[in-house]
Amino acid sequence: MILLDYKMSGMDGLQMLKEIKRINPKIDVIVITAYGTIEGAVEAIKAGAFDYITKPVELDKLLLLLARVTDKRGK
Repeated sequence: MILLDYKMSGMDGLQMLKEIKRINPKIDVIVITAYGTIEGAVEAIKAGAFDYITKPVELDKLLLLLARVTDKRGK
């Protein structure tokens, strides 16, 4: 599982997500951004993100999301 920030220097999170999925499509990636848009969320999900969440991240919601990924992986 990878938690990935959308805004990074050198490569944006969407490019990184696509590269991760190219290398190993089974890795679950959660994209986190302070610049959330509906278009960005749709693009990330289409590229294979497990989910797309905005900052500030609420810890309880993040823990539930991580539990969902863990449950999915256990099946």
